[in-house]
Amino acid sequence: MLIVNNEDGSLRLIPERGGKEKEVSCAIISNSPTLVRDVVGGYLLGFDIIRLESSEPFPGETVAEVRRAVRRLSGAEIVEELPRRIEIQVLLDPEVVAPEKVLRREGTLVESMVADASAALLSGDVRLAGSTAERDEEVDRQYFILVRMVRSAIRDPEITRRIGIHPLRLLDMRLVARFLESSGDEAAAIAGLVGEVGGLSEKTRNLLANLGNHALDLVRKSTSSFLSIDPSMSPHIFSLFKETRDLVQTIEGSLEDEDSASGMVVSKVIPRFERIAENSIDVAELTPSILVSASVSQK
Repeated sequence: MLIVNNEDGSLRLIPERGGKEKEVSCAIISNSPTLVRDVVGGYLLGFDIIRLESSEPFPGETVAEVRRAVRRLSGAEIVEELPRRIEIQVLLDPEVVAPEKVLRREGTLVESMVADASAALLSGDVRLAGSTAERDEEVDRQYFILVRMVRSAIRDPEITRRIGIHPLRLLDMRLVARFLESSGDEAAAIAGLVGEVGGLSEKTRNLLANLGNHALDLVRKSTSSFLSIDPSMSPHIFSLFKETRDLVQTIEGSLEDEDSASGMVVSKVIPRFERIAENSIDVAELTPSILVSASVSQK
């Protein structure tokens, strides 16, 4: 029997599993217009098997959409595909994959996306822009993994004990993963505008380059601060954020010197970089001043 000291001073008793095998959870989903979204939902809720059923044969388009969705879900694969039934099995143990590694991987991907989106925007490199957008799917995969792990831990508190992470810390990781996923989406959107920017003045190009560097710095430093639980980085991060906002105002003021087409594209890019910066500040604010730990004893 495990005795856990809760933060309010109460005690929680958790029975040991011993040699008991883990129960396999199964979600049965009927065919509907929201089928693909329900598949992703079943994955995020931590089900081991997701079974799709239909009274009529699944249309070919639906099967193709399900296959595409499953490819985005790490550890998931279609193990049975019949006209009226599709079974998906998830082989992803939340106790095997370290949440910190997942979050670090997602952060590294987003950093590369922001850096390459900025470079592609200034150089007009469509190929680099395409590569940037493709990485967004991998960012989503890492985000889905972490969400699944958090929800599995909520359903089974013993998981948090075995992986050695306080539930509050795990929930904060879930939020950070969401902010990073959002920044990845913004970087992909910036990459989607590559090729539309014409001949910008050297002044505006330099300002945009600085804005991209600031956004990249904020992503990198805020994620590093959270993962290392280092609040000493916060003053520099918030100062960098203020510089970024000032830079945005300067760029907006310089657009009147650009031709209307290029100025319009740049005006679409600026809010994307701003949201990346704002997401980074949200991450920095989640960095605790002290490490919260749970006291767990075993008898």
